[in-house]
Amino acid sequence: ETEEQFQRTLQLVEEIGFLTVNLAAYSPRPNTLAAQRPNQVPEEDKKRRLQQLKDVVQRCSLEQSRRMRGQVMELLVEGPEKRRPGRLRGRLRNGRLCHVEGKLEELLGRLVPVKITDAFSFSVAGEIV
Repeated sequence: ETEEQFQRTLQLVEEIGFLTVNLAAYSPRPNTLAAQRPNQVPEEDKKRRLQQLKDVVQRCSLEQSRRMRGQVMELLVEGPEKRRPGRLRGRLRNGRLCHVEGKLEELLGRLVPVKITDAFSFSVAGEIV
C-alpha cells in the first residue's frame, strides 16, 4: 500500500463514518504471495498508519454518538454494566452500546425506549423514558 492509497483509505473511512471498525496492522503470513512481495511497508509506517486510522475512526464515532443526543431510541437490555453496579448495558438498533440506570430483573431481554443524554467515542448513555 502506498502512502497515497493509505490517504484514500482514511478519506473513505471518514466519508462512510463507521460506528466501529476492527483494526490491525498488516503482518506477512508465511507461504503467501503477499509475504514475498518486495517493498514491504516499514514497521514504523504500519504503526503510524494504524494510529491515524484509529484516530479517524474514534473521531467519526464520537461525532455519530453526539448526533444521537436528545433522540429517543429503542434499546435491547442485554445485562449489567460490568464496571458500574446498578447500571445496565444494551444495544441500540444501530448497534451502538448504550448504558442506562435500571433494574436488571425487570428489564433484561426487553426493548425499552431510551433518551440519549451522553455521548462517548464508542458508546452512549441515556435515560429510560
